[in-house]
Amino acid sequence: MLQALRWSMPAMTPQRFVPTLVLALWLEVLEAGRHQVLPILQMDRIRTVVVLSKVREMEIDSIPKINAFAKYFILAMAVVSTAMTIWLATTIPGQDAQGRYLVIVIIAGLVLLSCLLVPYMIRVASTRFSADGVEQIVFFERGRFLATTNLKWQSVERVSYKQLAYKLFGGNSRVLIYLGCFGDYQKVADFINERLPKNAVWG
Repeated sequence: MLQALRWSMPAMTPQRFVPTLVLALWLEVLEAGRHQVLPILQMDRIRTVVVLSKVREMEIDSIPKINAFAKYFILAMAVVSTAMTIWLATTIPGQDAQGRYLVIVIIAGLVLLSCLLVPYMIRVASTRFSADGVEQIVFFERGRFLATTNLKWQSVERVSYKQLAYKLFGGNSRVLIYLGCFGDYQKVADFINERLPKNAVWG
């Protein structure tokens, strides 16, 4: 701007030159200020994003997670019981009448045990906490063989606790949380208790 003004100085009258000079100087100041202020604003924005990211990471780290050993142990039990049932079924043709009867009884017992325990174990092992609520995989619920239930903390109406197990009820949802699947029982219990609504009924 000042360079353009320098070239046009001879053609200007004194009355026009002074206001034009003031305007040119003001524009130069604004341009210099913009180059200095913008990097500062950009750095502040970057710092804000970094701080928010760190806070988010801390919030995620504070959410309890299921113990990996417990999860894989439950999965292994389900796989072993299924494999055992299949293997026993393949031995039936080679058995005599008494042997077949015994094998069928064992298979029936394994199937019954699996039907009772496997859904419970998978439900407990699939527990996932969040800042909003808790989620689990469930069997034979809402007319579906396999479904996901999600219970928001503010929707919890009734709570029961017995032998390291929480049962949370709200609306049509029910969640079972077994603290034995987590590393620190007390930390998980504190996490749950802090988020339960004050009007939730215990019992």
